Amino acid sequence: MNYRVAYTIILLLAAGERAGAQRPVGLSGHVIVSRVHETVMLAGSTVRSAGTWFGASVAGTRGRFTLSATGLHGGLHPIESGEINRTGGEIEARARFQARRWIALDAGYLARAFSGAAGYQRWNTFAIGANLSTTLGDPMLRTEARIAYVPWVNVTLPEHPGLALDADLRVIMVPRHTPLTASLTYRFQRYDFEGGSTGRLEAFDGLGIAIGYRMK
Repeated sequence: MNYRVAYTIILLLAAGERAGAQRPVGLSGHVIVSRVHETVMLAGSTVRSAGTWFGASVAGTRGRFTLSATGLHGGLHPIESGEINRTGGEIEARARFQARRWIALDAGYLARAFSGAAGYQRWNTFAIGANLSTTLGDPMLRTEARIAYVPWVNVTLPEHPGLALDADLRVIMVPRHTPLTASLTYRFQRYDFEGGSTGRLEAFDGLGIAIGYRMK
């Protein structure tokens, strides 16, 4: 399945290159701080962990197409006693097409990993989503809502998710007469594993702040 993910992203990039060949590329970079939570429910028991992750992102835009990459890293510590501390991190690449001013389509690949005394766990996912956006009374302030279907998930667990969803809500501030930007993002991901009421459910969510710089 990995080759299909790569092929889809390559097609999106090739289409963007043809559509915006005569347009300049806009570049931007962000530093990110995010408070993340993980919830694991299995056979009636619930384990919750939380931590602060730090990272950065870069993006390039040409015409209506944007390619971005984001990396985060930090720790996950048990909220209840008796669990094991872990370190975690993720890298995400996403291609986006701005179909209209208020709607955009995207495809993204996410690799996430955790390690600790209990061992190593890795997630690989491919998602297809839609973004809706609007201004909040002033063009310098807008909000975006994204919902994505995750048709492919590969995880180092005996079980495999039967259903996976990814959603986020973002408020973005773009001040006038300055290249700086700021955003507040809440992201939620849910993975329902096979097994019915006794099956496994995992959820990741995070509240992050990003400060960016735009270059043209």
